[in-house]
Amino acid sequence: MKANRLYTRASSTLLFVAIIVLMGCAPLTPLPTRTPTPTQKICPSVTIETPGFLENQPILIISLVEQEIVFSDWTETSRAFQILSEVIPSIAKPEDRLVTFYLGPRVYDDAFISDELIGSVGLVRPSIPSTPTPYPTITSTSTPATPTPDDRIVQISTERAAEATQTHVIATTTQNAFLDQCAKLIWATSYALVATQWAQTQESAIETLRAEMQVTKTPGVSGEYFQNEVYDGFSHATRKFSEYGCIKQSGTDQTATPVNAPYSRCVLLVFSNMDEWRTPEFIRESMPILNSRINLNGIEVFISMLNCNDMSENYCLTQKNFWTEQLKNYGATSVDFFSNKDIEFHLTTFLARR
Repeated sequence: MKANRLYTRASSTLLFVAIIVLMGCAPLTPLPTRTPTPTQKICPSVTIETPGFLENQPILIISLVEQEIVFSDWTETSRAFQILSEVIPSIAKPEDRLVTFYLGPRVYDDAFISDELIGSVGLVRPSIPSTPTPYPTITSTSTPATPTPDDRIVQISTERAAEATQTHVIATTTQNAFLDQCAKLIWATSYALVATQWAQTQESAIETLRAEMQVTKTPGVSGEYFQNEVYDGFSHATRKFSEYGCIKQSGTDQTATPVNAPYSRCVLLVFSNMDEWRTPEFIRESMPILNSRINLNGIEVFISMLNCNDMSENYCLTQKNFWTEQLKNYGATSVDFFSNKDIEFHLTTFLARR
């Protein structure tokens, strides 16, 4: 009898040990939780390319600088170069091009100062779209009416419609928030590293440009120099604009970029008092070759009259009205005149448009 008890106890012990061993070998199933785990969503294909993205379209800047700008009691010889050296590096990007001429020499080679491509030759900007903007959310427009004893059925219907609308709003807002996160994730995965590297490349190129422009460009004019001749400068600028594909054909949309043009904007900066002894009639009749060489179709013109404190002064206003008409006749898209007041601000604002 005692032996049977011992046998039974031993069998029970072995069975318990066997169960423990089996439990150690088999995977444990976790107990269910009261809060269900949300289903993990997979990001769909989200388009993050921004319409009108112009990251790969640099600008061409041609400057005409009068060597001496005569004021009432003194002569300005270098401020224009100082302004350029301060403003250009603040707005320039790799692949922009800066061409500079003296205004006055009739011969092209005598007027030419420099032609600088910002950044190394062959440097190509990557196509980096801007970071995604949030999807628009939907606001609820249906609200329950105030309950009244007479229109309980209408009230119930209105409440249900409002609840359905609100449910749709919540679902749409949630989905939009999810798509926003997807777009940001896709941008970070595809473009964040490239964007960082490109930012470093830009910074290096601009620092090089800034160092080069800190040296004031005051080379002597090797050829014949005429202080009151502006038309020749426009001819020299036209030659460069044509070389780089900026000039638009007459009769075409002047706001459209020329076909295959490498630059999104072609701008002409002029630092001069704009004095010219030759009349438009004289240029057309006595210098037809020079006149035929001037073509500014599609070019944006910025003129700084450093000798003017206020463009409303009689002399300054007369020059502005005269040259605005002349430059428009040569096809300029826009002509903006500025005095010497806040010229750095106005030039930065003008060039910063991309």
